[in-house]
Amino acid sequence: MPEPPMNEATRILIVEDSAADAELAEHEICRSLTPCQFQQVDNRREYLDALENFRPDLIITDYTMPQFDGMIALQLALQHTPTTPVIVWTGSINEDIAVKCMKAGASNYVLKDNLKRLGAAVLHALEEKKILIEQRQAEARLQDSEAKYRALVENLPDIIMRFDRECRHLFVSPSVKRVVTIPPEEFIGKTHRELGFPAEQAEFWEKTIRFAFSAAQPVRREFEFPASAEKAAGFTTIVFEWDLIPEKDPQGQINSLLSIARDITARKRAEQALEKHIVALTRPLEDEAYGAAHGVFVGLAFEELFNLEDIQRLQDEFAQAVNVASVITRLDGVPLTRPSNFTRFCNDIVRKTEKGRFNCFRAEAALGQLASPGPVILPCLSGGLWDAGAVISIGDRRIAHWLIGQVRDNTQTEETIRQYAHEIGVDEHNLVEAYREVPVMSPEQFRRIGQMLFTLANQLSTAAYQNVQQARFITDLQRAEEKIKKNLAEKDILLRELYHRTRNNMGVISALLELQVAEVGDERLRLAYTDTQNRIRAMALVHQKLYDAGDLSHINLKEYIIDLSTLLMNSYHITRGEISLNLELDDIMLIIDMAIPCGLILDELISNALKYAFPGDQNGSITIILRKAANGEIYLRVADDGIGTPPDFDFRRDGHLGLQNVFALGENQLGGEVGFTSKPGVACQISFRSDSYKPRV
Repeated sequence: MPEPPMNEATRILIVEDSAADAELAEHEICRSLTPCQFQQVDNRREYLDALENFRPDLIITDYTMPQFDGMIALQLALQHTPTTPVIVWTGSINEDIAVKCMKAGASNYVLKDNLKRLGAAVLHALEEKKILIEQRQAEARLQDSEAKYRALVENLPDIIMRFDRECRHLFVSPSVKRVVTIPPEEFIGKTHRELGFPAEQAEFWEKTIRFAFSAAQPVRREFEFPASAEKAAGFTTIVFEWDLIPEKDPQGQINSLLSIARDITARKRAEQALEKHIVALTRPLEDEAYGAAHGVFVGLAFEELFNLEDIQRLQDEFAQAVNVASVITRLDGVPLTRPSNFTRFCNDIVRKTEKGRFNCFRAEAALGQLASPGPVILPCLSGGLWDAGAVISIGDRRIAHWLIGQVRDNTQTEETIRQYAHEIGVDEHNLVEAYREVPVMSPEQFRRIGQMLFTLANQLSTAAYQNVQQARFITDLQRAEEKIKKNLAEKDILLRELYHRTRNNMGVISALLELQVAEVGDERLRLAYTDTQNRIRAMALVHQKLYDAGDLSHINLKEYIIDLSTLLMNSYHITRGEISLNLELDDIMLIIDMAIPCGLILDELISNALKYAFPGDQNGSITIILRKAANGEIYLRVADDGIGTPPDFDFRRDGHLGLQNVFALGENQLGGEVGFTSKPGVACQISFRSDSYKPRV
């Protein structure tokens, strides 16, 4: 009898006003299902309580009762526990009632005078319940999976699309709204051309889609797409990395492509900026001709060596920490950074006048031009406040000046400031008020700050020099790599040409032997020519495989054996059906140093089998097995089911030159073990390791 999961009792609620009928039902059910737990009710209140507390797995209800009604019980069950099956049973034979109950949602309808059907009806109802629960669970999992997939697709920054073979859109993710104004739903069923995209752009997309379908493998492309500034972080175009992935249906046919377009604008711009930075850093430090003519440094600029935002932050924090004004300028006094902590005296009054601004730039340029083993400290030429400066350089070449100042001590007087106000044409009262706001600092303290500035400037100079050296190292390394790649490419071309010429030369030798064989009347001599010709072909086939392969040092031994055995069958004019080939081969890559001796061994063994194993019109088979063990050892076996050898035949001692070559090649060149058996037919087993030789190319 079937049992519920984990041997739990099946809970069955019987809605019946007759205790005798309920007992009969329990007895009949237990004959088909065990263990079971029953509860009987006959009114609405008890029924609802049982639904909540007893939680039945199955409900059996009488159709008509004095205090309750089977249809009401069915409706309440569907409301409170919709997965619980309900079987209606009654003593009345009425097809209309049965149809009414089934339409209302009953699992089954059973007559009381046919109780034998009740057990089967219960089992069927429980099985339907199990299937229904599994279906609902599967639907819930599917809905959950779809919800997660939808959330993922809708929140991904990448643009996800799906195309059919006519380049029509099957799906478009909402992220497309970040790039175009066309709603995602407008894409469905249309091509890019039909959506109004520029013809050149649409042609590129559709050509790429068709190529991905024909190639039947993932394709990656890059393209640029026009975009408004607010959608591309200030760039006029967005650069996309575009992946197209073929999708197979259950029959293995490719009828759609999954498209993923990823915004790589920031990455591309960063790469371009880095490349530009590297190019700048690797320029000559000075143009000798121009520099000699003008006496100036025309090499690297400060902003090509440093990120100005980082320098600005350093300057701002330094000025704030020591309460001085600060700015970094070019050699001619033109600012490279924004002024930090400038006083109202200088920034809002003196520098607003033409003469005052001229004096400021002249003073800043003069500070930078003075050579000194430490900071240069001088009174400003435009107002008399104390200033200091330090040079930032690459080696002995100056590239910028770091200036600080706009502080005063007791050596300046308000009378001097009033006189300067008249000189530059500003209100003297206003200038004096601004002067009183200028930080006061002792000469000793300002010199200490100047020394700190000098140390920082030296650090920047060192960093600038290291940046240049590193850039030059990177460039030299890249050039060396490019040279190596070029040399390797040239080597590959030459090596392929060598393999090609070797194969052709061997082909010429083989053709000459073919002509010679046609003129030889002696059958033994003809056979010797044929054997030699086959050995040449075996070696030529190795060079053909190397020429055709992407790897110029290895061949696929499996493919080689297939081609060589076919070549030898044709050479000895073996027709299909006379001698069959059974090949059990692993894919094994072998270097040329081992491939040629393997080819000669295989040629000898297969040729011997074709010539001697099946005399007359005898049919048979040749089996070639190639296996590679986990420890790297290669196992090669060539066997036939032919006539074999005499009982006292010693393969090593009595074998002809060809068999002696098999032992020599297998043991000396491959460094392996060679063994022969003949019970019946002849079998040769060779085992060797693939790492006996190292690749030469």
